[in-house]
Amino acid sequence: MPLTWRGNELKLRTSEAARRAVDQTTAATVAPAKARARRRTGLLQGSIQFRPAVRTPGGWRGEVGSYNVHYAIWQEIGTRFMSGTHYLTRAADEEFPKLSQRIRANMGM
Repeated sequence: MPLTWRGNELKLRTSEAARRAVDQTTAATVAPAKARARRRTGLLQGSIQFRPAVRTPGGWRGEVGSYNVHYAIWQEIGTRFMSGTHYLTRAADEEFPKLSQRIRANMGM
């Protein structure tokens, strides 16, 4: 009985599923992070975004964070005078563990 090996096809399919899952996970982190961010002008909330996954030697890397708002880090981690809200960390803690189930879903499993 002949065996047809489709390893390269499987690697490509798995890689694409992982890329989509990383994007879904980082995108899903944005809304809860925005909901937890302190609001005065809305500038901080508006700066919270995700970036599409990019290929790295180890696989795929996604980013989510506050872009172009220099005080965002102090809102996240706090200072001597103000406690941090950990808006990004807490949102990531909720969404990042769902990555493997999103990969499985993208593989059709």
